[in-house]
Amino acid sequence: MNCQIFSRRTIFQRVLCVGFFASLLSTVTISTSGCQSVLFTAAYIIKGTDAPPKYDIFNKKKGPMKAAVVCRSMGGNPMEIQNAPAKISQLVSMHLATKAKNKKLEMIEQTKVEEWIDNCNNEYESFREIGLDESIAADIIIGIDLLDFQIRDPNSPYLLQGRASVQVWAIDVATGNTLANETLMIQDPPNVPINAGPGSETVFRPQFYNVMAAQIAQLFHPHDPNKSRRIDADNLEMLQYN
Repeated sequence: MNCQIFSRRTIFQRVLCVGFFASLLSTVTISTSGCQSVLFTAAYIIKGTDAPPKYDIFNKKKGPMKAAVVCRSMGGNPMEIQNAPAKISQLVSMHLATKAKNKKLEMIEQTKVEEWIDNCNNEYESFREIGLDESIAADIIIGIDLLDFQIRDPNSPYLLQGRASVQVWAIDVATGNTLANETLMIQDPPNVPINAGPGSETVFRPQFYNVMAAQIAQLFHPHDPNKSRRIDADNLEMLQYN
């Protein structure tokens, strides 16, 4: 009788013990999983979703760095181009000043660059020539050749769709070495043109400049690849003209 009681008690104790360790293991597993989740969340907050730039040229050199942006037109309809080169270079410079990882990067004022170009009557042999001038004294020149640019759909003057082809260069002024060479084809809206009503081009044009500048600048700074880079009729407030 006593032996049976002992056996039953022993079995009961063992069941309790197994249950206790199973519960403990479950708690540890959940806690570990929770820690991993916290770690992943912390890593996301610290690193974010940004992808590295295709050309990480502004972190190659330690210490302060000066860069200038120059955009020039290589042909096209003057009525379409208007002041596009000056606006695009200004916007690219602004993007790099705020988004480049190198906090010691100094973007040379566009007024200085434009003044230099005006003084030479827009005649210079290379982008490097601009950076070598003592009034600019840049370490890196971001050169943009505007190969093609249009605002209105070529099939209809009553439709707006920005299209541009650009060749983007990055030049080490000291050595003359090419640090980046990229051709971009930019079209926005990408699929369907927007109806061109009275005053609509006035709204559309600066927006397309900014789309171009953002895509050019992100070659050189971290960016979120999942974030839409396009503009649409709603964002442009174009529907009021349709």
